Amino acid sequence: MSSIPHNQNKENEVFDSAAKFISEIQIGKLLFKCNAGKEKGIPVMTIFRYLLCLLFSGRSGYMQRKTKTFEEGFSKNTLYRFLNSVKTNWQRFTVLLSLRIINDFMKPFTDENTKAQLEEFTSSFIGHLPKYMQDALSGVQSAA
Repeated sequence: MSSIPHNQNKENEVFDSAAKFISEIQIGKLLFKCNAGKEKGIPVMTIFRYLLCLLFSGRSGYMQRKTKTFEEGFSKNTLYRFLNSVKTNWQRFTVLLSLRIINDFMKPFTDENTKAQLEEFTSSFIGHLPKYMQDALSGVQSAA
């Protein structure tokens, strides 16, 4: 019997969210552009999905291995080799990932209608603040 609490539902939600994120952002194509491919063995996407789930699961890799959650059938050395590969350009990957998120998911919210709605919401919100906060915010806005 283990004394370590285990929440399988949360981990399934993390796994599902990670899989959805990977497919919507097309992480595989971004990794390929950054030379993060492998010639044999465990697929890159399996390793990346595990790492993404590891980040958002609230547990360390050690604890996940101990409790046997997100068991993917590869060793921690496989993870280290993937992350430390000299041929993978991680800086390019983060830039491409950022661009994909900004262009595909954030840019649609910057059209003129959305800007007008945001300004209306902001002015309404500021109108409900105490007078001293409104004065402080108007000083910040005029300086900008």
